[in-house]
Amino acid sequence: MPDPDPGRHPAPGTGEGASGTRTGPCHACRDPGHALAAERGDKSPEEVFIATLLYRIGELAFWCFGNEHCERVEQLAKQPGITMETAQERVLGFRLSQLSRRLVHEWRLTDLLKEAIDHPTRQDPRIQTVMLGHQIARCAEEHGWRSEEMDRLVRRAARLVDIPEIDARTLLQDKAAAAFGMANDCGAASAARLIPLPEEYLGLLDALPTEPDAAPVGETQPPPHPVPDSRLQLSILRELNSAIESARCDFNVIMELVLEGLYRGVGMDRVVFALMTPDRRGLKAKHALGLPDETAIAAFQFARPTTGTNILFETLDRKLPRLVTPDERERDPRLIPDGLVTIMGIVPFMVAPIIISQRSIGLFLADRGLSRRPLDPDSFEDFKHFVQQANLGLTLAQSRQHR
Repeated sequence: MPDPDPGRHPAPGTGEGASGTRTGPCHACRDPGHALAAERGDKSPEEVFIATLLYRIGELAFWCFGNEHCERVEQLAKQPGITMETAQERVLGFRLSQLSRRLVHEWRLTDLLKEAIDHPTRQDPRIQTVMLGHQIARCAEEHGWRSEEMDRLVRRAARLVDIPEIDARTLLQDKAAAAFGMANDCGAASAARLIPLPEEYLGLLDALPTEPDAAPVGETQPPPHPVPDSRLQLSILRELNSAIESARCDFNVIMELVLEGLYRGVGMDRVVFALMTPDRRGLKAKHALGLPDETAIAAFQFARPTTGTNILFETLDRKLPRLVTPDERERDPRLIPDGLVTIMGIVPFMVAPIIISQRSIGLFLADRGLSRRPLDPDSFEDFKHFVQQANLGLTLAQSRQHR
């Protein structure tokens, strides 16, 4: 993943990341800060609420849109002796707290949030309200409401707002219950389940709708797959154009944007970016979205046939995109390599060459074989458009280097 460049991240969002990991403090995080600010007589409790909610904006962005990087960070963090922060540094090259600070400044979020993230220990009542609200939410999630850690935070809250400890605890627990009720009333039962409730309020769980029955033993629910999103396509295309026009136009940035546009914008199940070997006798995947792991990506490598051709090298040689159907495979079994069938299955797919200055250097391949959704003409046109933009950008970047 590239350095923490805010231009590569979507606007703030909430929800669960690609791996199902929570995207930051639970929904209740916005109520401790707001409640303490209101109790303290703050001039703008809503500003404190917003600052508390967005304090970990880098993590919100990453866990929502980090794709396969989320899985890699999670898996590494599970290893003995590896903290989440260490895992972030090893996989991403930076900590998500650094990304939060960068996004807060680049997006010009509230002055209070900037002060809180730059000077978290400053003894300013508003900054300490933000920090305390954030810490209470994290503590409720990680240690529960009845823990020594929570007791210490409640004592700090009581001193901050100048009320007895028992009143401070009641205030905070009531707000957690209120956040739970609000989420449920708005139809966000899945979000409500993530809010850690005090023991006194566990009865509220009975009000939640019943979760769907689990899949029978031995069966798994089909994973969700991105659906076409024209607005997201437009947003990524604009970002791609900006990258192309930049004097520092970067090959990896363009490839990553096209992968993201095809996967999340056009709504593909799997997208593979592969490059030809220097001798032009082989083709090997460099990056992919939707494939299960690094092993599957490594398996995507093919040698040019000694006799005849196949769809991959035919695409490279003819420099034309193609929508391939299973019927074509039946008419010409040599068209699709056996190794590709092993990786992708017998499914329709789209393939298009990456061309720099009239020379094919690799290709993009995409499909919806996992979800069994059709590849319609509109999707094929969108697919071709993204690849054409990549070809344009790479050609321009090369011409600038030769000046």
